[in-house]
Amino acid sequence: MDDTGARHAGRNGFCTQIGNDSFTWFAARASRSRLNVLDLLRAGHTDYAINGAALEYMRARSLAGPVISRLAAAPQRRFADHGAWQAHLQHLGIANLRVTPDPVRITTEAALWGAVVDQGFLNDAVIVSDDASQFNIGRHALCWVHT
Repeated sequence: MDDTGARHAGRNGFCTQIGNDSFTWFAARASRSRLNVLDLLRAGHTDYAINGAALEYMRARSLAGPVISRLAAAPQRRFADHGAWQAHLQHLGIANLRVTPDPVRITTEAALWGAVVDQGFLNDAVIVSDDASQFNIGRHALCWVHT
């Protein structure tokens, strides 16, 4: 995986490349954030999931225990799209929290990662990157090689 700045149609953006010896895939987006990378790894799916991988992700990012507990205790664990996910965060009182680390960003990254893991797209994957922070995901599930 890698990304680079790109200019298209008079606008600045970023091009992310994902590939291996058999294929290469590119996407142009306005952001090079971890949220963007996780969204791209869903391969066009729109779901969000709270599962063991998502909860582990939240703990690894030092999210407050009560926030993790709210999500873990909620009966709903799968969400069809961004709107359903945001409504869930609002319902649990997480959307309005103003603390560090940002609970909306961390829980959203975690739910995206949970969806990627549930889909099984990256089983046995190795991600090679240049140690850019947006690619720092799934250390326990993936083998990372930083070049």
